[in-house]
Amino acid sequence: QEGRRIYSNAQKYLAANLSLKFGEMVSIMISIGLGVIAPINPTVQLLNLLITHLIGTFCFAFEDAEPYIMKVPPRALKDDFVVSRTQIFFRIAPFVVYFPAVVYASLCFGMLSLAGTVNNHAIVGTAKVLDLADGKTICERAGWELENEYKMDARPFHCRCEVRKSGMPHGDIDEFDQWGSRDLEVSGNPIKQKDVFSLSSSDWKGEPNRFVEPCRGNKGVWCWKTNVEEASRPVLPRGMSCGEYGVKYGQSMAVFTIMTGEMLSLMSFRTDSFFFYH
Repeated sequence: QEGRRIYSNAQKYLAANLSLKFGEMVSIMISIGLGVIAPINPTVQLLNLLITHLIGTFCFAFEDAEPYIMKVPPRALKDDFVVSRTQIFFRIAPFVVYFPAVVYASLCFGMLSLAGTVNNHAIVGTAKVLDLADGKTICERAGWELENEYKMDARPFHCRCEVRKSGMPHGDIDEFDQWGSRDLEVSGNPIKQKDVFSLSSSDWKGEPNRFVEPCRGNKGVWCWKTNVEEASRPVLPRGMSCGEYGVKYGQSMAVFTIMTGEMLSLMSFRTDSFFFYH
């Protein structure tokens, strides 16, 4: 019986780990394939691996044997995959399918509420003059024309997001227009600081073309005007654009979903019976 208990717990451990890792792998591959924001960033992913994939799986070493364990016929040594086909088709496969769906539902819920998009390219922004008007991006960047190349600024100078008033993705839309600031020490919730990033602020004074203009060599992209010093250009501080704030909000919801889903899955993999009473 002890040997069967150890083997059964090894099966549970492998099934749980394969489910978690394949579920996360599919989630990341979806984000790469569709060009959308990843549901979790690398640093948080390392913390998640430590909590759920390492510490959380220690419990399998101490699980008691299932009541029916001595009634199961001896396993066939030929074509033995340790994890049974029943576990693959009824535990691992459903988890790998449903896990990314629920995670991306949480991510989209948060991002569509605050940014209006989940497209990575749109949130990063471009320097093309017409992209914002055409709906291809939510952030605009300027740059500098050098001798043989165009150097794009690392930070956007203007973002326009569709913020839902009710906080729900299907709610009424409030267009949130952000313009850069020379004060890079601003922090907090950018949605609540409209005056700081307003076109009528002391930096822009109601003039959209005060600091930027179409480049002379390429009229299709934005350039900083020659009288604008790089150190004092008005840009949106790191983490303060509405797009970045939407990413932070959406990823927070996705991470909570990931951690909760994986912990509940580990609890359910511990036993074949209803895990709440185990």
